[in-house]
Amino acid sequence: MSSEVATGGCLCGDVRLEINGPLTDAHWCACRRCRQWAGSPVVAWVDVRTSDLRFAAGEPTWFEPAPGQRRGHCARCGSALCVFDEGSDIASVVLACLDDLDAHQPEGVSFPESLPRWLPAAGFTDP
Repeated sequence: MSSEVATGGCLCGDVRLEINGPLTDAHWCACRRCRQWAGSPVVAWVDVRTSDLRFAAGEPTWFEPAPGQRRGHCARCGSALCVFDEGSDIASVVLACLDDLDAHQPEGVSFPESLPRWLPAAGFTDP
């Protein structure tokens, strides 16, 4: 867990985010919703308190794939950025959009049964 300021953003730079608080529960997710939203067989996430996350430049475009869930992405370049669940004080930020990728190691996989069978052959193993 870290309490340093973490920064990140989208590919084109239109949306920048800043986290002023602990980053916790870095993990992989292989659920269908995350895979389709991010265009990847797995997505690495890190959790933050919603009160610690602010958008320093721009604002994500929001998509609601299910009632009470909002997923933020850049309207210009399409980069997946974060997800908020209604009633929760925790948001999940896509680990790959952070400027320092080495600061948080994902541990464990949510929905491991949804991992593609070919992923271990590509070098990915469940941490």
